[in-house]
Amino acid sequence: MPQMQRHSLDRDAGKLCAAAMHRPMTDRRALPAGMTPRLLSREAAAAYCGVTPETFEVHIRPHVRPIEIGARRLWDIRALNRWLDERSGLVEALRPIRDWLAELGDDRASARR
Repeated sequence: MPQMQRHSLDRDAGKLCAAAMHRPMTDRRALPAGMTPRLLSREAAAAYCGVTPETFEVHIRPHVRPIEIGARRLWDIRALNRWLDERSGLVEALRPIRDWLAELGDDRASARR
């Protein structure tokens, strides 16, 4: 390989390495194409629910608790889905077994454990 061409390749490779070192943190945490993250930031969780982060804070966050990992608070997409399903009437909210037994007239509903 001619000396000039090799020098050009070395310089270009150095630029690429330097650029990779200065990429934002989000690029290094990027998932493979087609993979959906399980945990979402507040902004991503709000966007997932179709609301602003402020609306998320007032109307959703009190009902769906975040998972704390270090200083970060992240929302589980499955917990968001469950809350949204309950709110939209797709599934009935979970109730204590005692309530189900009482509804059926079962004596075990009043038994203490």
